[in-house]
Amino acid sequence: MKGFLRRVKGLLHKGNRASRLFWRYVILTKLHFWNYHSRKAIMFRLDLIGDCTMFTSAAKAIRLGIGFVSEDRRREGLCLEHSVLDNLSVVCLGKLRKLLGYIDKRKENEMCRKNISDFHIAAERPRKAVKYLSGGNQQKVVIAKWLNINPKILIMDEPTRGVDIGAKKEIYSILSNLTALGIAVIVISSELNEVMSLCDRVLVLRKGMLVDEIKAEEMNKERLLSASMGGGEK
Repeated sequence: MKGFLRRVKGLLHKGNRASRLFWRYVILTKLHFWNYHSRKAIMFRLDLIGDCTMFTSAAKAIRLGIGFVSEDRRREGLCLEHSVLDNLSVVCLGKLRKLLGYIDKRKENEMCRKNISDFHIAAERPRKAVKYLSGGNQQKVVIAKWLNINPKILIMDEPTRGVDIGAKKEIYSILSNLTALGIAVIVISSELNEVMSLCDRVLVLRKGMLVDEIKAEEMNKERLLSASMGGGEK
């Protein structure tokens, strides 16, 4: 059942690499931690944030510093008819408001231009409709949007689906930079090569149950395939 998860502990915890806080995790599944179109509550313990927390809406998760990059950016990740600027600021309007509740347009434009520069988004102007961007540039807009909330955790579902090789490399670089900064990243991917190149640890889930946990030093295609098809079930 999509979105149903049982008896999985230790999904996120601290790691250390080169004296810096470092997280990198992959779940090989189609699990969704929340669904924008669902009213069902989701509960799981987040030691990075505090005690067990009930998520009843995406808005509450955002307030706690959790971002979610959907596998379907065109339907769930972007407002295609709106501008690059609108899409980049839509989830962080709270920090752009002035005392009387008005949006600080100067601050919004500065943030947008910085996003476009930092993520090499090919948009000639911030007011360009996002639907006219390539798939890779659209995906970078989605990622930049969530980073504008300064997330503690970023969940990325099929982060490189429908992008070209160049954009895929850029996204991998972005993920590496995020984890080096101490942001916890969960990548949900069905691409074995992506899983192997990104992760330090893999949790393989099937029918809502954890069937295998694979550390980086134990990881290979045969082990991943065996676990995902049933051979690794415990």
